Amino acid sequence: MGLTTVALGLLGVVSFVQTAHWRNNETLLAQGLTVNPDSVVARHNRGHLLAVQGKHTEAVEQFRATLRDHPDHVELYLSLGSSLVALHQVDGAVDVMREAAGRFSSEPLVYCQLGIVLARQGAKEEAERAYRRALELDGDCVGAHLDLGSVLMGRGEVEAAVEHYRRVLEVAPNHVAARLSLGAALRLLGRMDEARHHYRAALETDPRSAAAHYNLGILLAEEGALDEAVEHYRTALRFDPGHARAHVNLGIVLFEQGKTPEAMEHFRRALTIEPELAQAHLHLGCALAAEGHDAEAEEELRAALRLVPPDSEMARQIRRLLQPYEDGEMP
Repeated sequence: MGLTTVALGLLGVVSFVQTAHWRNNETLLAQGLTVNPDSVVARHNRGHLLAVQGKHTEAVEQFRATLRDHPDHVELYLSLGSSLVALHQVDGAVDVMREAAGRFSSEPLVYCQLGIVLARQGAKEEAERAYRRALELDGDCVGAHLDLGSVLMGRGEVEAAVEHYRRVLEVAPNHVAARLSLGAALRLLGRMDEARHHYRAALETDPRSAAAHYNLGILLAEEGALDEAVEHYRTALRFDPGHARAHVNLGIVLFEQGKTPEAMEHFRRALTIEPELAQAHLHLGCALAAEGHDAEAEEELRAALRLVPPDSEMARQIRRLLQPYEDGEMP
């Protein structure tokens, strides 16, 4: 039974990428349970309602029970996998989606979701195969293009990733995540004007996108437009106060502008949100050193060093900064 032929109605289809959408439809889901409460639609929606309420353990039980009676409904597999991911049971989600792929071998969305959970499991090569299978079945599968682009970016195949992000925008021109991913890839390729175009296009679609403001801030800072970068970082934090990396990047620009006390405030806020963020420890250490707080600076630099791979460029940079302390040159 294909996804295009399954008529579960308005409330029937929820996949991994739709979890946020559940919360906006809690009233509709509850109302749907009053119509033929023993039907597969109602039982499916009962699981959705539990998921909306954050009761993913109960949702998993509901989806499994419904699947035992209705194993031919692909949407139940997608929803079960979604709740397992929410419970951080990624291995279980992989098992569910493998079973779904065995039952529904012609459904591109199944392979796309299988790729998502495989990627979370760390099985990147298998994830890539799943995404490519999804695209064989449906060349316009937005999720597969977007996620395959991410896999390629991780391998450094930026040009190849660009082609997949462009394909998403051919299918869905207002897809904000694709705009941002394409912008990031183009920025890495040094094509700043094109990257800026896509970041601004994303903001036209969603002016409240913290990610779009953050990414545009990065580009502007790299180009030396520090005041504009600060404006976009501040806007990103207005829409997402818990964006630790926006705090760090804002702090970096403020430090460059000579506003060291304010910069340190943002580094500290970042560490409140994400205590093991090495970049925040590193830049806080540099700011403390600039203010003459050498003991605290050394402590932050050593904290940063513990959090990065020992053979990384960042580790080498931190060791250079620590050298005066180890040589006894600091007061």
